[in-house]
Amino acid sequence: MHHLHPIDLCIIGLYFLATLGMGFYFSRKNKNTDEYFVGGRSYKGWVLGLSMMSTTISSVTFLAFPAAAFALDWRMAINYLTWPVGMLVAVLWFIPFVRRRHATTVFDYLHERFGPLTCLYGVVLFELMEFIRLGIVLYIIGLAISALTGFSLPLVIIVVGLVISVYTITGGFDGVVWTDVIQSFVLWLGGFLCIGLVLTKMPGGWQEAFRIAWQNEKFSVGSMHFNLSERTFWTMMILGVIASIGNFTTSQHVIQRYLAAKDLKEARRGAIVGALTSMPTWLLFFLIGTLLWSFYKVFPDKALEGVAAEQVFPHFILTQFPPGLLGLVLAGVFAAAMSSLDSSINAISTVTVSNVFRRYLPGRTEKYYLKAAHVVGIICAIWMILCALLFCLFPSQESVIDMQTSLFSIVGGAFFGIFLCGFLSTIIHYQATVIAILLCFLLNLYLGANSLGWLPKAVTIPVHSYWTGTIVNLAFCLFAWLISLLWPKPQKPLDGLTVWSSKKNDG
Repeated sequence: MHHLHPIDLCIIGLYFLATLGMGFYFSRKNKNTDEYFVGGRSYKGWVLGLSMMSTTISSVTFLAFPAAAFALDWRMAINYLTWPVGMLVAVLWFIPFVRRRHATTVFDYLHERFGPLTCLYGVVLFELMEFIRLGIVLYIIGLAISALTGFSLPLVIIVVGLVISVYTITGGFDGVVWTDVIQSFVLWLGGFLCIGLVLTKMPGGWQEAFRIAWQNEKFSVGSMHFNLSERTFWTMMILGVIASIGNFTTSQHVIQRYLAAKDLKEARRGAIVGALTSMPTWLLFFLIGTLLWSFYKVFPDKALEGVAAEQVFPHFILTQFPPGLLGLVLAGVFAAAMSSLDSSINAISTVTVSNVFRRYLPGRTEKYYLKAAHVVGIICAIWMILCALLFCLFPSQESVIDMQTSLFSIVGGAFFGIFLCGFLSTIIHYQATVIAILLCFLLNLYLGANSLGWLPKAVTIPVHSYWTGTIVNLAFCLFAWLISLLWPKPQKPLDGLTVWSSKKNDG
């Protein structure tokens, strides 16, 4: 059982009160769904950019990124350093395209382009991945707080999940964005304090810490050979480029912020700020994991024998930090979780109300839809807690970030491929997408079973689970294109629905 100093308890308590206060403060502005979902479309780019950074990376940054570097090396970092590619695609082509539609979700576009069934498929995939994401975030924060208090992990998950949900549901988009901005600085402060303390305690300082890590290949970025069955440098880089483009063009979290900007210039500025602040933040927390590995090579600790990689960093925080600084770092741990949880819950509410309630229960009052958003948020909170509890039952992997990447790849379906076909193709039609979705569902089942080792050797292929999502999305594009060629159908007018027709309309 660990006992926090009263100073640390006060810091954490004040942090919680401040964030809860912001949530309740902004709840007074939420008189309609446009304010609750996109903040009245009046935001500056730098605010949205910091919110994008906080939302996109902090779900696993504070604990899982150091764990990935501690358990293996820097090969996972390659996946995240390709973000400028997606940012450039968004700034040059996608942001003008999506803002022209004045929508609320990316699925509004999908419904116009390919019809209701394809839209519902996208909504279901999005919400499935978000529920997994919510569970992983809460699971990670539960590990840290369980190590701090000595309480059982399931109990911590339930209590903390309930506390954070109150703030995330009440604040709406305004509360989410502004607390994300504050949490960005709290996250950075905690990270720099950790690096400073490790280097201060290391005999020989940073030179010795880096020497030990370098000699033991902890800065390795993986094999330079191309191999589909392993996480080589090229695997992580290629998948990173695809993921970065998908994040900046199909992620509801990001698109919601494009649409909340007051104009096109601010939306573009938000994407640039988001990408350029994300990369050094990722490197900061991978560096923490590497330095911790060097630290415990010099100062072995029997308490770490047999524990999950995610528990190493919390152990260091709790045993090495003095009172006061410990409270600040723990506030950073909470910030890492909250900035993801609030955005995910708000995004799920936005998508559900905009693409399910408004479409299938039209003509209701704004008060009705706003209440529905709160109810959906409560359901999200319940499922978030259940998913986190489910992760407690799985045997520990190399790191939770590895588990998240594998799960997203296996269950992600053809999410990115559908949008890619919609944006770039003028011949792919609604019927082709429905058939391609069914074919890719079967392919996804096969590749998922292949990754889990459930298939006989005769039908097993040497492909790492990280490749599953990319293969399914590329297969969807190929299936939809071939079906459309072999079975052409009359297309409805595509004005403004593809990149090509948008350019034509813009003159």
